[in-house]
Amino acid sequence: MKELLQLASNNELAHEFGKWYSPDKSEHSDHADQAKGGLWSAAQIEHLHKIDRERDAVRDRAQSFDAARESEEREWADGAGSVWRYTVLDECAVRLLTCDSTAADLLVPSAVEGKPVVALANRACSGLREARAAVLPDSVLSLGSGVFYNCSNLRRVVLPSRMASFDPGWFRGCSHLEELTLPGLLEEITPSVFEAPSLKTLVVGAGTTCAAPGAFGKSRLEALSVDPENAFLETDGLALYTKGRKALIGLAVHQDEYRIAPGCRIICSKAFNRHSTLARVDLPDSIASIGSYAFAHTAIREFTAPAQLRDVRERAFFNCRKLERVLLGDGLEYVGANAFSDTALAHLRFPASLKAMNHPVAEGTNIRFTASDQAISIEEGGVLSLDAHGGLYRRCADGLHLERVMDPDATTLVVAGGTVAIEPQAAFNHRCLETVVLPAGLVTIGEAAFKGCKSLRSVNLPEGLVSIDEEAFLDSNIEALHLPASLAHIGSMALVTQGVHSGRAAQSLRDVAVSKDNRRFSVESGMLLEHKDDGSLAVIAFTDTEEDVYIPDAVKSIAPYAFASSRAMRRLRVLNGISDVGIRAFSVEGLIETIRIDLVEPIGGHDHFTIRFPDTDRGRHQQYVAFTSAAGLELPNLFENYDAAIMNASSFNLALKDEGMGLYEQAKLMMGRLKDPLFMTPANRQMITRAIEDHLVDICKALSRCGDRLALDDLANLGFLTEENIASVIDRIASVRDAAMTAHLLEMRRRWFGQCDEALDFSL
Repeated sequence: MKELLQLASNNELAHEFGKWYSPDKSEHSDHADQAKGGLWSAAQIEHLHKIDRERDAVRDRAQSFDAARESEEREWADGAGSVWRYTVLDECAVRLLTCDSTAADLLVPSAVEGKPVVALANRACSGLREARAAVLPDSVLSLGSGVFYNCSNLRRVVLPSRMASFDPGWFRGCSHLEELTLPGLLEEITPSVFEAPSLKTLVVGAGTTCAAPGAFGKSRLEALSVDPENAFLETDGLALYTKGRKALIGLAVHQDEYRIAPGCRIICSKAFNRHSTLARVDLPDSIASIGSYAFAHTAIREFTAPAQLRDVRERAFFNCRKLERVLLGDGLEYVGANAFSDTALAHLRFPASLKAMNHPVAEGTNIRFTASDQAISIEEGGVLSLDAHGGLYRRCADGLHLERVMDPDATTLVVAGGTVAIEPQAAFNHRCLETVVLPAGLVTIGEAAFKGCKSLRSVNLPEGLVSIDEEAFLDSNIEALHLPASLAHIGSMALVTQGVHSGRAAQSLRDVAVSKDNRRFSVESGMLLEHKDDGSLAVIAFTDTEEDVYIPDAVKSIAPYAFASSRAMRRLRVLNGISDVGIRAFSVEGLIETIRIDLVEPIGGHDHFTIRFPDTDRGRHQQYVAFTSAAGLELPNLFENYDAAIMNASSFNLALKDEGMGLYEQAKLMMGRLKDPLFMTPANRQMITRAIEDHLVDICKALSRCGDRLALDDLANLGFLTEENIASVIDRIASVRDAAMTAHLLEMRRRWFGQCDEALDFSL
């Protein structure tokens, strides 16, 4: 399929007419390609190179005058009484600055003081309300912004034959401009030419070689002419053609009916686009290709394919709301996406010669892609066929390939027997498909084949299936799979169901079984595991059915989104050092109560670490941040986010303030980290220390209320209770009327700091 699409995109017609054939300039061919394709002769190519060199020279010279030394302003009056103010550039050329004139026909001088006029400054001729015509000499290389601004009665302008640029801003406020001769070295006609609202006559210069696709879409022209010296373009007065009329570039003068020139082979991209009154076009039999959007948004009612038509490009007849009848002849090979979408068609027949058809081809019509009502069909005998389920198949040497599910309303797809491959994107974003029945002998399910099929819940995987390629069922809602013994490959994100990667839904695939004869895959603790050739394991997916997940030590990689959006997991155990953890592999929903990281080698006397993020919204958030960061399960990352969680006891939401940690719990967690500060960042250590120091008395009260004498000892061991502050702490604790804890603190003062108070006796 890809090879055929590439052929359709780069066939000899595109090669021959690449300059105008595609709306994407990246596909334009170079001059050598034009010569090879036969569009231009060797003499034309030589002439084109000459024009290119001249155009470059003009631009370079114009830029040099922009940086030239400029004289003082001077004044000169021409024979018609127009007064020009100007400066001399590098003592060899003139820039006109302003004009004071009441002449109806404004003739811009070609020379002043015997020096050529090469430029007009910004708004040099603005506001000349008497001027009806302006002719610029060929010596002029550049025009400033708004050069004819608000010349409200200006009807006709002739731009220089040696200028290479065009700016519609030159004519802002020239609401009556009717006739325009374009710069002679302008390379391409663009839609900006038609920003003049009253433009009726356009003259194309000798050096123009092409027009942008859709350039004439907003045209109000009544007449079009091309300089007779132009070696590349010509016109019949209504449309622009390549020289020799092999390619129709665009209809410039809007018509209700139009007859394309005999011998024309190409209708270029957007040639008739948005000619809303165009109801009929007579095409010669020589037409071989119709470009993208060629007839889009027109009023044509029927289309009979010319005898030599080979391809109809993307959206060629898009939004032709009155198009009711299309007859496609034998020889047609390619039809692009949406070629007949949003039309009035109820039936469509394709010839057996068809080799490729993109999807959708006729969306927004009354056509249904089923064999039962024969609204759409492909003649027998070709490489493509349609079945009753709207499946488009290609006959290949190895068997049938399902190219596309064409029926947008199909709920069940029974893939035809003899099918060996589901092609990439075969049912991409199909909105209705619920059940897929795959035949025995199927070998491959292609990349993104059922991606975005949000209604898809049931699919069987037949024996003989070897490969499920990347994203094959991404964003579907499949609920169960049985992997056959033959299956050897599951591509990245192939089984990530709808909403998992965005966090909006849990994995819908809750039941995965593997044939006992399959040596590549197995299921353990709700995980689908792949057994790699090097003996390692990879986690492909998690069915979200287990609370306790113990990732085997042999696992070296975890697929993207493998555990994403899990609601069931409560306890996770994994060996430190997994080398490849995919994006958001552990972006679970909710809190994992216990995370145990086993160590390959001891660290700081530990053979494992157990991390319990606090059950608060901040705790859940920091766990999520840890798991979704690039560092993932790496210990420094986990501890950094854990420390951030225990430093912030309160809820993000003030309405949920009672759901935060209590001071006692928070103090215990912070002291626990200071006692064993492995992987603690200096910043986190500083903040935890500051938090305890700032709330020392309140922490001691909380510990006293809970009778936690060991925690009070920890405060002394960590240096928070000191000789200087213990007396004030004892006084505050005494106010709580807890004699036992006050006595313990007094004993601590004596034992730690050699202080005692003989006036107090708490002995029994």
